[in-house]
Amino acid sequence: MPYTKADQSGRDRPAPSPGGMKRTPMKRGKRLNPRSEKLTEAMAEYLPRKAFFLGRHRECQVKVRGVCKRWSVDVHHKAGRTGAALLDETTWAAVCRACHDYLETHRDWARERGWIVARTVRK
Repeated sequence: MPYTKADQSGRDRPAPSPGGMKRTPMKRGKRLNPRSEKLTEAMAEYLPRKAFFLGRHRECQVKVRGVCKRWSVDVHHKAGRTGAALLDETTWAAVCRACHDYLETHRDWARERGWIVARTVRK
């Protein structure tokens, strides 16, 4: 049985003692601003469409080898979510959470394979 805190936690050296650390008071952030009416309306249209889209595309479309969890739970917006791109289903991809995280952390890899595309200006 391990005898020291370092042995129990698997660390090379013991954790610092609470007496040696300075305590700083936590800063309270300001409250979040409420959603604008325009965004509220857009989300009211987006959320049912998202649910319907995920119902039609149950499997992950990205399928990153060694990462994918197979079943889609998110919608990846290839061209971002701003403006008209939020509701443009041609730029959506049904993805599992693991693949979605992978796309966001490996953006160059995703761009090379077409999972992230340039945002186009629409008028």
